[in-house]
Amino acid sequence: MSPQPVPEQIRRVFGVPEGDFVPEPGTAARWRVGDVVCSRVADATVATLSARAREKLTLDGVGVARAMRGTDGRYVVGGWRADRYARGELRSRPDEIIALGDYLGRALAGVILPRRRSSDALWRPAAVFDHAMEAAWSGEPSRDLDSGLQYHMEQGGERFEGHRAEALIAATGMARLRDSIDDAGRAESARRPSPSRAVDAPVAHIDLAHSLRFNEDGPLLVDVVTAPADPIRGQAIAAVDLLSAKAAGEDLLWRWALVPGWSKNVVCAMAYRLSVHALHPDSSQSAFAGLRSATEIVDRFARAAHNL
Repeated sequence: MSPQPVPEQIRRVFGVPEGDFVPEPGTAARWRVGDVVCSRVADATVATLSARAREKLTLDGVGVARAMRGTDGRYVVGGWRADRYARGELRSRPDEIIALGDYLGRALAGVILPRRRSSDALWRPAAVFDHAMEAAWSGEPSRDLDSGLQYHMEQGGERFEGHRAEALIAATGMARLRDSIDDAGRAESARRPSPSRAVDAPVAHIDLAHSLRFNEDGPLLVDVVTAPADPIRGQAIAAVDLLSAKAAGEDLLWRWALVPGWSKNVVCAMAYRLSVHALHPDSSQSAFAGLRSATEIVDRFARAAHNL
């Protein structure tokens, strides 16, 4: 009998029913038994914010997978979390996913404080996303992430070469394209300013493509990962993720091209995912193939959109 992926003590803490765990499709870190899904947690703070948000959220037309508490009241125990199973599948509905990004961002602004970057400058895997996002939207990856690369190798990671080096070079190229859009004065945000918003602290859901499932009743939200930014940032990241997974093509970018700030945010989102790939210890050559293809699409789209 093969060992179960979820430790027995985690099963007891969350009151998981008896039975064998079955892996959830589309992920290597989620297992279901009965009406419970157990997931590995890389960042306990993010997982706890997700659980609290999903506990409070009431969404029109969107189901929400509710989190479970352990016997001590915590949402995360021993690097694991548990959620009530809600039936749904990962499906290629790119336009619906992107459209939901704006709705979810506005809804989340009413129930959650967006996760903000810690003052801790260490480059642990969970912090990689924060550093990469800052470099992608307002910095230069090759310069700003250098100390992170050194930290990765000091911790015994693989040498910074091959697909990691190529990802960082491509991320820096995307950041320079971002600057070209600004310098040309043709960025959508300058040409067509966004209306003022009533929300003081805007929230973006930055993992839409992996956090939404679908069934015959409609979309289902199974996770919440936020950043202190306008929802369009999360929508752009979703577009890049869909391109990387070959679940959408360049036509998706053009269908949303009239949204103010769209092309610039897509370029930044591409720089973000490339930067994460360069820094994260779990990055692989096979994953980079999709990123490389998406980079070519984003570059072509942005240059055409701005006549660069």
